[in-house]
Amino acid sequence: MTEDLLNIVTDIDKCSKARKGSYIYPIARVHCNYDGEQKSFWFTNRSVTPREIGSLKNFGTFVHKYSDVAIRMMKINVGSSFDYSTKNYIKRMVDHEVVVENRTDFNNQTIEIAGDSLVYQYRSISTFLSALRQNKEDIADTKENIAQLLKFPTCK
Repeated sequence: MTEDLLNIVTDIDKCSKARKGSYIYPIARVHCNYDGEQKSFWFTNRSVTPREIGSLKNFGTFVHKYSDVAIRMMKINVGSSFDYSTKNYIKRMVDHEVVVENRTDFNNQTIEIAGDSLVYQYRSISTFLSALRQNKEDIADTKENIAQLLKFPTCK
């Protein structure tokens, strides 16, 4: 399931609220298809311990921005794929296939989505989220009005 813009912004806003009081400051978020599973990666300025993450683990995996996977995900074009190898707990190489579906850069405040030629830019994630929700409501109202108008033919 590919995330749409509203889902991306909602997830970022929820994570931002959940991070209040912690010292975890992500610089980017990438949602991808990682070995056939949907995963979100949050890139941080420092290594984060599992104890620090706590309830944030529900939002995805937090990794250092200079880790190999973070560098590759940030350099590749959105919608592209790459193969990635890691060592497992018994020191054997495990190959992974990664397809980057969307990327959010918190420094530049941009969101890129695979298959969408637009790059969305925002100033405040909460303001952007409320504007998206308002637009969604306006579109639903307009569709309802059109459906009502199509039901009743006009007299001439």
